[in-house]
Amino acid sequence: MKKQSTALFLTAVLLMGMWSCASSGKTTKVPKDALPLQAREVLAAGDILIPAIEIISLLDKDISENAVWSIVEEVNSDPNLVLYWIDSMNQRVASLSKDSAIVNGSVVFAKYSLKRTALAMKKAARSGEAKKAAEEVEKDEDLILTEEEKQALSERKNEFSTDERKELKNCFIYLACSTAALVNVPIKGKEIIDQAASIVNNPSSLGASALEVPKLVSQLKSIIDNTSNAVRETPDVVKNLAANIEILKAVLAE
Repeated sequence: MKKQSTALFLTAVLLMGMWSCASSGKTTKVPKDALPLQAREVLAAGDILIPAIEIISLLDKDISENAVWSIVEEVNSDPNLVLYWIDSMNQRVASLSKDSAIVNGSVVFAKYSLKRTALAMKKAARSGEAKKAAEEVEKDEDLILTEEEKQALSERKNEFSTDERKELKNCFIYLACSTAALVNVPIKGKEIIDQAASIVNNPSSLGASALEVPKLVSQLKSIIDNTSNAVRETPDVVKNLAANIEILKAVLAE
């Protein structure tokens, strides 16, 4: 297991990016009619706590459920993570819109976690150059740790400051929660897509007026597109989460 962790540590690529979608995500401009979502909402939808704690216990066997949620909920005040959903004049469409936003939000949270992890590792690897590390993370959307940073991170594993270790451990928790939440994205996503498509093919089932139907159908098509994108992205994001979990296991193991 140690050899596997080391190999992943030396070869893992951190694929980070900016993200944006109509239902949830980090955007430069949030729609006026957007309603906020909390991190716990997009994660709990995956019934994540038990599988997440199984991963987290690799580093902290005594961590409690309340402690995990407390750390997760800290991100709600981070302006770099904006989660929201779009309401609808129709109850069925509104329900699908929120479900889609939660599915999308799981992926958005995972990408946020990966980017935050990259920043934490670069800062830890470049002790004394935190500002430079932060600037590089912002500029580089396909981020790869340099060989020097990989080596430095490995060599400093027993020298991290209290703050560095705390942030790296928090990132490990975010990655674990994201991994558990994304398990349900393909299944839940398909359900949402099928339901939305069924209504699009039979809009009269909405019981809406002729004036309302075009707008509702347009919203449903956006829901289908956004959910399809989330489902399509999930496998690569899950692989990246796993690679980063192995990296942090290697450098945080005591």
